[in-house]
Amino acid sequence: MMRRLIVILIAIIGIAVPTLAQDGQPLPVPPLPTDTPSPVPTITPSLAPTLAVTTEGFVYSADAEVIFPVGIRFTTIILQRLEDIAGLSLRIEVQNRAAETINVDMQDALITDVPNPEFATIWAIDAANPPPLFSEIHYVWTVRNTDSVTNVGEGILQFTDSRTPWQKREDQTRRF
Repeated sequence: MMRRLIVILIAIIGIAVPTLAQDGQPLPVPPLPTDTPSPVPTITPSLAPTLAVTTEGFVYSADAEVIFPVGIRFTTIILQRLEDIAGLSLRIEVQNRAAETINVDMQDALITDVPNPEFATIWAIDAANPPPLFSEIHYVWTVRNTDSVTNVGEGILQFTDSRTPWQKREDQTRRF
């Protein structure tokens, strides 16, 4: 009997006493000390942004990543079943140079086919004749399906080392 009274008394007190944490304004949280003593952002390597990408039809994406200084990895995702894709090519145009077309071997370039086929190929950069630093590289994926319908996905990227934060300074004659 005594235990019941104690349990009932505790329940009444628990319900009747207002929760003090909900009264008044919340206290501000003091700033936590960090290893960086100033609010200056740190430099974090990131992918070089692709300047422009356009796609049409069943070409879902066309992307590129500079793997400085050895090559550029080009990827594309196609909104077709793998067995419906008849051919795949990549045309690369470096500023002030002749265009180069690569007929992509689909089995070698296939990354995944679920849910849609994704292909990647690496364009090796010739160490004796690399693209000029900061030059624009225009690339065009051309995809042909078994119904002989051709769609393209293209983009423009800037050839730089994305691990380094670059600042461009020129004089009036546009020299660095």
